[in-house]
Amino acid sequence: MRTVLASLPWLCWCLLGPGVALAEEPAPPVDAPSAPPAAPRRAADERLLLTPTERTLPRHRLVISNDEILLFRFGFGITERLQLDVMAGGLPGAAGGILPAHGLFAGAGAGLIGALDLGLKYHVLDEDGILPGLALSYDLIDVFGAGIGVGAAAGGGAAAGVGIATANAQFNLFSAVAGWHLGAASHVTLGVRALDNHHFLPQSARFDAVAAGSSGTGSASASATIDRLPLQVQPIVGLEQVLGRHSALMGEFFPAGAVEDLSGTFGVRWLLGRDKPWLFLPLHKLRVRLDLAGVLFAARDSTGKLGLAGLPWLGLGFYTL
Repeated sequence: MRTVLASLPWLCWCLLGPGVALAEEPAPPVDAPSAPPAAPRRAADERLLLTPTERTLPRHRLVISNDEILLFRFGFGITERLQLDVMAGGLPGAAGGILPAHGLFAGAGAGLIGALDLGLKYHVLDEDGILPGLALSYDLIDVFGAGIGVGAAAGGGAAAGVGIATANAQFNLFSAVAGWHLGAASHVTLGVRALDNHHFLPQSARFDAVAAGSSGTGSASASATIDRLPLQVQPIVGLEQVLGRHSALMGEFFPAGAVEDLSGTFGVRWLLGRDKPWLFLPLHKLRVRLDLAGVLFAARDSTGKLGLAGLPWLGLGFYTL
């Protein structure tokens, strides 16, 4: 279950990246949130790599995106201040930690951790040059995990086994993000998110194993109900630096009380699009977002030495204007 929680920044908070538009964006409606002249709206400016910004999708604009091939997201601007998000999919993850601490599974393996998410984000305050912009959001998330592990044991006789483990849990994710634009090229976000496990959907864990040894082959299975997990609070720090009309650098940092719990991201974003229609296709009303980044985190090796590890992050999104 620790792996499920550790993977949530990649999944549910992947909702749970701003970029640079290639053409002038249409003028916003009269009731649109105002922005300083130095911080015009751009496609994909409602999020960084893994975390939201203080902005929402403009009214009736939509985005369809995919991260790491398996994670799909749909977003729609209901009004100029209210945004709907739906996310479904998963990411590969270590199987050994997808179960709660019931002693049901130990070993080495690989698995899949995924989520179904339904969220709303509301733009509360406009940035006015002094006060930051502010957005609040809520996401209902159902997290699931499945993994295959391999282990060995030595006792009265040598034995080897293969186990298949599954787990399911529901979370409520509350987020608040404030953002400042320092001129036209720099953007800073500060936020906090709270992950709550009060659930009305059922959550449980199950393990099925097959073992072969000197005395023959056998199988076993077990299941357990997951107890409610404690509230988790995570600060968020985000930075973006626009490089030009087509690209921007961005990164996120997730502070933690222990060094081994520190994590963050760093990468580059490209926004592609046309200024004019192509033949009869209105491609000038479409922006393509491409994110290439790394997810960095502290990890210990087999000797217990603390070091830095990372995983690649690839994101692709299509935004309407």
